Amino acid sequence: MPRSLAITLLLGFGLVLVQGEDADGIVIDFSHCGYRDSVVSLPNVEARLFVKHIEGDATATLQAAINQLAQAPSDEHGFRGALLLDNGAFEVEGQLKVAASGMVLRGSGETTIRATGTGRRTVIRVVGKDNAQFEELEREVTRDVAVGGFELPLDTTIGLQAGDLVRVTRPSAKEWIEAIGMDRFLVGWPSGTRDIQWERRITAISDKTITVDAPITTALETRFGGGRVQKLTQWPGRIHQVGIEGLRLESLPMNTHPEDENHAWVG
Repeated sequence: MPRSLAITLLLGFGLVLVQGEDADGIVIDFSHCGYRDSVVSLPNVEARLFVKHIEGDATATLQAAINQLAQAPSDEHGFRGALLLDNGAFEVEGQLKVAASGMVLRGSGETTIRATGTGRRTVIRVVGKDNAQFEELEREVTRDVAVGGFELPLDTTIGLQAGDLVRVTRPSAKEWIEAIGMDRFLVGWPSGTRDIQWERRITAISDKTITVDAPITTALETRFGGGRVQKLTQWPGRIHQVGIEGLRLESLPMNTHPEDENHAWVG
């Protein structure tokens, strides 16, 4: 493990993670995480619906408004509009789901979504249809790639070209699980249950090596199974142009005990 870990926010450039002296990686460039790779300004989407503050569980009311906006036509930029929430705290005992493109869920500046109830859930879930299709061919990463790397050496690049979308998988091999000691707690992690995946776009290909548009955030090590690359051929159910802005998310434990974990875990 690195002896030190520092996180620095660079205004206008994004977040970089600087690892300690004895780590293999050096810097992870997170500037690609912004809207359209952080090279395009955030759009100002016009509000189409407004929800006044209500007392008690607002899950059904908010979901009904989201569903109504999902039926609105998209403009020339692909936006249906924004759903504007009143100031104040909206209690959500369940989960809100945004399942259509071109929608913005917006607070008024002092708006809070307060997750109540039980369950280690995600409060606002943005999700299309899980029908992504990939080539059957899995290309193997042939050498170690350090944290923050953009270049992935493969056993073959036949069939790939610049502009292709690919899925990069770092497998959760048995050897890695044993190395970090996660085979000893309770029943342990079964191999294959902690895979890490990234979607990347190929920007260049040279000598069986692809260069991708954003770095990987975990090292690919041959001793722990290396990595795999698959080409994404189509994803008809993917949604896009979805935003959540101008609001605060809170999760309330059901008990006052600080170790209570039976509540929403993810915003």
